[in-house]
Amino acid sequence: MARLIPPGDEKKRFYTTKVFPGMVGGMIVVGFIMLLTSGIVLGWKNYHFKVTRGENKRPFEWCLGAGVCISVASIASFIVIKRADSPLVKKCSLVYIIILALATIFTLVAVITSFTLELDDMENDMKINIQDYGLGRKREETMNINTLQSEEDCCGVNYYTDWRNTKFGGRRIFAVPDTCCKTNEFGCGFKFETDDINRRGCLEVVKGSVGKRLLVVKIMGIFILFVEVGVVVATAIIWKKYMSEW
Repeated sequence: MARLIPPGDEKKRFYTTKVFPGMVGGMIVVGFIMLLTSGIVLGWKNYHFKVTRGENKRPFEWCLGAGVCISVASIASFIVIKRADSPLVKKCSLVYIIILALATIFTLVAVITSFTLELDDMENDMKINIQDYGLGRKREETMNINTLQSEEDCCGVNYYTDWRNTKFGGRRIFAVPDTCCKTNEFGCGFKFETDDINRRGCLEVVKGSVGKRLLVVKIMGIFILFVEVGVVVATAIIWKKYMSEW
């Protein structure tokens, strides 16, 4: 196999055979951290997202996209650096800088959207969702609401009485879905025994859950953003000073 042919002087050899591969290897780790964190945040209790608008997932999806770009580009570049000759390494390094810059933009968008996302809009989203509860064409929405209420021991949006003003409730004072019941038995929502009904609304649960996940994106995103910018700048300098003449 052909190997990277190092430049003549020691300084060039150090930056092209030690520093640059080291940065690429480090970015592989960064990419996997972003992928793993974003995947866990999106996948864990994802019904919290499904009962609201899709916009609430955007910061995490941008992070996931950045993680994919970083991981794939870094792994490919690392393989090329270790196995290819100088001209190919030169071309690959330039492409790597471009992809890493794109991932940096993705991360920046993720951080910005995590700060600008309005959690207060979730209340209106959830109230719209429960209006269609139980309708045949809204099976997925119904399942998500049922999962949320049964798993989180909550009922309605702000309070269990929210069900009165829905198609399901039909303005009946004593009617909630069975998943609002502590026992979760068939028909318990229409029996409506007060002691068996979870009275806490689901809004505070969803807002708290999404808010904590956004905090993860803010902290991780800002830290990784600085790392990405630093690596892009350093890689560009190394490419211009030590690789452009290959």
